[in-house]
Amino acid sequence: MPVRYATSVPDGSGLHGHTRPFISIGLPQVLAQHCAGMRPLMSVSPQDIPLAGLHRIDNGLIACMLLGSEVDALDILADLTAAGYRGPVVVIAPPLPDPAMVERELARAAPGISVSLLVL
Repeated sequence: MPVRYATSVPDGSGLHGHTRPFISIGLPQVLAQHCAGMRPLMSVSPQDIPLAGLHRIDNGLIACMLLGSEVDALDILADLTAAGYRGPVVVIAPPLPDPAMVERELARAAPGISVSLLVL
């Protein structure tokens, strides 16, 4: 799976669509609104993942930061896996020396979830 790169607008990554609800987990509000575009935006705190019912969302797109102030993407992916979520997750990261390796490790940590890395 190719790693997606963006410098300011992540439209090449498949983030901008009009049908999927966009679910932000721990993203800064401005970034979440930008990535959601015209789609419905739902914000979930990392602590609320087990009770949010995300496994019932058929066509959602979840996004989180690789490194957060409270939790990181590995924590969020573990919680999503435990909650039964099986949809796509976009992990947003700063420039990295080996983004392909990071994306592989994230995908390996979340069997059954389609994980993509977006480097901004």
